[in-house]
Amino acid sequence: MLARHQIQVQLAKIVTLGERVEDTFLIHGSQLQHNRAQIEIETELLDALAS
Repeated sequence: MLARHQIQVQLAKIVTLGERVEDTFLIHGSQLQHNRAQIEIETELLDALAS
């Protein structure tokens, strides 16, 4: 999904805090410069995570 939007993951970090897990991703791509594209990408990511 990220590749379709020409977005690259620059850093991925996973931290476990007891029973809690935090995933952090630093992404880069020209599409992120446009608000409408940001919302579309965010929506697609949330839909993918929900499935």
